Amino acid sequence: MIDLLKAENVKYRHTFLPWLHLILPVTTAIVVIVYGLMTPTHSWADITGGYLELLGISFPIVIAVICGKSVGLEVEAGQFQVMLAIKQRNLIFCIKLLNLLILELFSTLLAIGIYGLIYQLSNKHLIFYGYAVILLTASMLILYLIHLVVVFLFGNSANIGLGIAESLLSALLLTGLGDGIWQFIPCAWGTRLMGTLINLWYYSGHSLFFKQQLLIWLEVAVPLTLMALILSIIWFDRWQGRSSDE
Repeated sequence: MIDLLKAENVKYRHTFLPWLHLILPVTTAIVVIVYGLMTPTHSWADITGGYLELLGISFPIVIAVICGKSVGLEVEAGQFQVMLAIKQRNLIFCIKLLNLLILELFSTLLAIGIYGLIYQLSNKHLIFYGYAVILLTASMLILYLIHLVVVFLFGNSANIGLGIAESLLSALLLTGLGDGIWQFIPCAWGTRLMGTLINLWYYSGHSLFFKQQLLIWLEVAVPLTLMALILSIIWFDRWQGRSSDE
């Protein structure tokens, strides 16, 4: 498996993917840190909550771009013929997914780690940032599955269009429109989880309500993500490719 992961990474070596996972989180963190330092009237919770929600909103479109390029490399290599010729195609799909998730974890650690270490560093916030990394990374697994399947089936245009729609919807569901339904809409998970986490951490008097929100999300997200993973692997193992004009 290590060799397969290395081989997958070799494909990305001369693309923008490694740089995207490095430059984007670092730049975003620095911009928000500078903004926070220039506006001292805003509290740590205001700046941090806004930053984490911004990450949640941007993830769907970024994931769409990443999945589009990852699958696009397979098209350039011969219209998926290399992948389709391998007997254990389900393993190849899992390796591609795992590699993307490792890159996502690295990028999320950079984005939140740099921010946490520079902006109002406090020991009591370190655990909070750890929870933020875990929740944000885990909540995006289903979006990677969705976008990989979409780009394999319908091409990159549909994939990018879906990513844009998801980011817009996740921003919309930050408002009262998302109350009570966001747990059932995967593209809203990241941004609403970040808002729930900051509220749970900062407004301890209402902790029971926010804990209930997290519990509802877990009851929905865990089985839904597992089902999406299993169905995606089964589908890819039987997939026969698509024509070049799709």
